Amino acid sequence: MKMKQSFLLAIVTLCFTFSMQAQNRLSFELRGHSSFPTEDLGNTALQNGLGFEGMFDYRFLPHLSVYAGWGWNQMSTDVTVNELDVEETGYLFGLQFNHPIGDGWVSYYVRAGGTYNHLEIEDSSGDILDDSGHGLGYRIGLGLDITVLGNLHIKPGVKYQALTRDVNIGAVTTSVDHNYFAAGVGLAFDF
Repeated sequence: MKMKQSFLLAIVTLCFTFSMQAQNRLSFELRGHSSFPTEDLGNTALQNGLGFEGMFDYRFLPHLSVYAGWGWNQMSTDVTVNELDVEETGYLFGLQFNHPIGDGWVSYYVRAGGTYNHLEIEDSSGDILDDSGHGLGYRIGLGLDITVLGNLHIKPGVKYQALTRDVNIGAVTTSVDHNYFAAGVGLAFDF
């Protein structure tokens, strides 16, 4: 009888240990940001804009994870006669390095990855004038990961994102670089 109890206790302990190691490997983050263009869209100046992202993150090593999600960013042109909106939407993916600072309730993170995005040019009534089609871009970012309550984190940070696509502006097809810095805050939950 003692042998069965010891064996059962060992199995329960082993299962509990494995489940504890597997906890908090997956997280979901919602992030809002302000964006600041680094160049014009062709010959048209862009104003500062807004955007948001939602992403899942899977930690496969103690300080390294892979992430994937979806994002949207919108900027307006600086044209007063016929204001245009430039919307960049699509998918994001990459690696994130996260390392604790001090006692561990604050960490820093560095992200590097890519995007599979497209640009839509819209007029003031919301009609789409052109869609560039999806293409690859890149993104890099860094910030802080502040643990608020157990599995809840606040993640302020900055990023640089770049995408080159062909767009039709009027009757002319132009290759444009849509590059910008963004500063924002994310809310992440580990599960």
